[in-house]
Amino acid sequence: MSIVLLTNFVGKYELSITEESGLKIQQYIDRLEVGFLRELFGLELYNLWNGSALPIYTDLTVPLVFQECGKIWESKGIIDMLTGFIYFEYSRDAYTQQTIDGAQKNEGENSLNSSFTMANLQGRYSDALTSYEAIQEFVCKNSVTYPSYKGVKKYPFIPFF
Repeated sequence: MSIVLLTNFVGKYELSITEESGLKIQQYIDRLEVGFLRELFGLELYNLWNGSALPIYTDLTVPLVFQECGKIWESKGIIDMLTGFIYFEYSRDAYTQQTIDGAQKNEGENSLNSSFTMANLQGRYSDALTSYEAIQEFVCKNSVTYPSYKGVKKYPFIPFF
């Protein structure tokens, strides 16, 4: 069962959800959520975290703020982080549609698509990455509590033009 719901795509990560798009977004959630969590924690800690009601694991799902070595680390929580990454992947793929003739850019009758940069996908990805890094730093800092942590570093998205 997913922890990200269609109802999470509001505010900064708002998506237009119709019957058709809702099915596609749910497919993205189902396909991506577990992979992002496995990268965040590493396989062993993910398996301990997944489904556990112990406070040491549930504490990782909520927003957190702490200061370490002159830097303030802030996470808006795992659901917000996952929503941001899934929003990014879905929006990036929705920018063009694959057809028999190749990739086609959608164009409305009375509108134009904004560019990838103008849609601020990079900014939304960066916000999700900030939470991802803060959670990993918190777990690393508390290695006695989380000795099985082996998370994977995620890098900033750099678009090419």
